[in-house]
Amino acid sequence: MQSNEFPKGFYTGVVNLWDLPSLKIYLKPDFCLEIIEALNSLGKRKIIAKEMGEKISKYGTVSTLSNLRTYNSGKIGLILKISKLLTKYGKNNFDKKNIEKNIIAISYSNSGGQIRNPRTNFDFRNEYGCLLISAILHDGGISKNKKPHYSNKYIKLHEGVYNSAKEIFGDFNISKSYSKGCLSTIYPKVCGVILKEGIGLQYGKKIYNNPTVPEFIFNINNENKGIFLKQAFDDEGTVDENNRRITIQLSTLLKNKIPHLLEDHIKLLNSLSIITSEIKPVKKYFIKNYGEHSLMCGINITGFENLKKFDYLIGFNIDYKKERLKNCLNSYKEKHFQFGTFRNQVLKSMRKIEKNKGFFTRNLIALDLNRGWSRMQQIFDIFIKENKIKEIEKYSGSRAARYILR
Repeated sequence: MQSNEFPKGFYTGVVNLWDLPSLKIYLKPDFCLEIIEALNSLGKRKIIAKEMGEKISKYGTVSTLSNLRTYNSGKIGLILKISKLLTKYGKNNFDKKNIEKNIIAISYSNSGGQIRNPRTNFDFRNEYGCLLISAILHDGGISKNKKPHYSNKYIKLHEGVYNSAKEIFGDFNISKSYSKGCLSTIYPKVCGVILKEGIGLQYGKKIYNNPTVPEFIFNINNENKGIFLKQAFDDEGTVDENNRRITIQLSTLLKNKIPHLLEDHIKLLNSLSIITSEIKPVKKYFIKNYGEHSLMCGINITGFENLKKFDYLIGFNIDYKKERLKNCLNSYKEKHFQFGTFRNQVLKSMRKIEKNKGFFTRNLIALDLNRGWSRMQQIFDIFIKENKIKEIEKYSGSRAARYILR
């Protein structure tokens, strides 16, 4: 992806209020009056409007400045122009820093809700930002009318998302609806605009957009990566006690070939030394309402070491998933081999998998033998030095390096 496809916040995780020109600022009435008086002191309104590049009607009025006087509000772009003009003429008490102290609310439009006492720097690089973005990318979304929403039957998860949003944005009102036992929480439009224009999340259905995880998430500390992934697996993950595995499945249009989020999940999990299966198609289905075919794909986490790391570094908030993972770990009886026998078992597994697939990977052998990644890496390194195996395809993105026996 090219860097100009996403806003700066996609890479930094920080969004400044002044970088969101489509939003509207509401100022304290007394401070707004001071602005009007300061503008009037510069001369006729026509001259002021011309210097700021604002339109003048045939009646000689400037609607944007009239609205500022009447409603104590204006688009961020307008307020920024006024600030630059006034500070240009030495009126430094109207610089951005002082204006920020006098903001009482922001909104996208006259309808759609406000954020009261808003932050002026929206910092998503913390636990609240990671949880909120993950919720929007998984069981949530941003509708075409710019309103973020989150749907899940567990109140605990809704509370986590709502509290995180308040920590990031400020105070606001929400609305709720119920359908088939599932609760949906709808957030103000202004929150959706910040997430879209500031962070790069998309409006509309994720199955069409095929979204990706913002780049800054890959560069934060492991604790916050774990929070992002915990929300993802609370929303979309399952725990299979019989097969002792954790699975996450997502869908995208068939023409998109693969859900980008699953590729990003693998990258994040690998950064925590948790190894997953490759992305596998689960089923194709037809979306009648839209006349499109879609594809569901999934990844699995198996093996005692991987499940244990998942439990320690990520875990679940949902009680029944916690219990199932605990049962998987408690029932796990790892195979133990003496080293000589272990070498033979690995070679046998390599022959079997190479016969079926034409190659093998560290992960495929580890899964077949229920062994951890670190132990498997040791034996692969030994076999490479002994010239027993040959690398035929190097590691690339989410695809593991591939080997054959010599």
